[in-house]
Amino acid sequence: MKRFSKILYIHNDSSKPSTTLARLASLAANNQAEICIATTLPDLRGGFGLPPGGPTSAALQSRAIADAKRDLQQMLSQTPLSNPPRSPAPELRVLVGDAYIQIIRTVLRDGFDLVIKPAENPSWISRLFGTTDMQLLRECPCPVWLMREPQRDNYRCIGAAIDFDPQKPETAWQGINQKILELASSLALSDFASLHLLHAWEAPGEIIMRSHGHLDESAITLYVEQERRRQQDIMERVLQWLKQHLGEQTYAYLKPQVHLLQGDPSRLISAQAKRLDTDLVVMGSLARTGISGLFIGNTAETILEQMQCGVLAVKPEGFVTPVTLEH
Repeated sequence: MKRFSKILYIHNDSSKPSTTLARLASLAANNQAEICIATTLPDLRGGFGLPPGGPTSAALQSRAIADAKRDLQQMLSQTPLSNPPRSPAPELRVLVGDAYIQIIRTVLRDGFDLVIKPAENPSWISRLFGTTDMQLLRECPCPVWLMREPQRDNYRCIGAAIDFDPQKPETAWQGINQKILELASSLALSDFASLHLLHAWEAPGEIIMRSHGHLDESAITLYVEQERRRQQDIMERVLQWLKQHLGEQTYAYLKPQVHLLQGDPSRLISAQAKRLDTDLVVMGSLARTGISGLFIGNTAETILEQMQCGVLAVKPEGFVTPVTLEH
């Protein structure tokens, strides 16, 4: 796998080594990528009513930055990343300000093409991803990989959640779906993991037929079955593209499994990932227009709130983050 050249890793707690660092080291070695390991601090320099005669907010900020940098250096010294065999040692940074804004500004300023971060996993709620995680999924222009701790040495199951417009079957394997399939298959091959393609679909006229029509059940069943066959035919085209992309021998080795799920994607995608004990789901993070469009916006937020595995989220071509470099 060689897809990323500059990786920004966000360490949640600079005093504790993380199992995600082993994954970072492997990924950087395989990609021969540069690494920057960063931690974030709140901006204390605005002042917050400190008593006279004590330290200024600027002095407290400088001390906090120095302490965080020292903790990062100590943490790094306990990992193989301190002396990587095929790439330079990681750069260490302390980012000051709103976490997600400073992370995105760093991506924009320095051209990072992947952000990796352990999921926040807030203790007071059941969802895996915290506020900063969700903001990065919404607004970071490069792929964002949120990892669940502890990390397995090798993933065993990787999901690729794709979404296509049945009115445009010829585009089903293009654009963001192509990115998803390429990344998921590459990771599955590098980890000797199984690959599962996840797609949820709905028959849009079924509810209307049941509530307002005077059709018997056989007519409704026929309509739903026709829609299922259409979705299946499009998925077959997706698999044909993947076979051509990987080559027949590699495709035969990988043997991707397809899960066509009938119903609401906001419930079914995360539920299927849980049933499969998926280590990682690769998915898009912006919705397409149309019925059952996946990901950020209505459906994606619901999916992510239920997801209990790692997520690698990608944006479509042309996405522009609302975050700018200006203060």
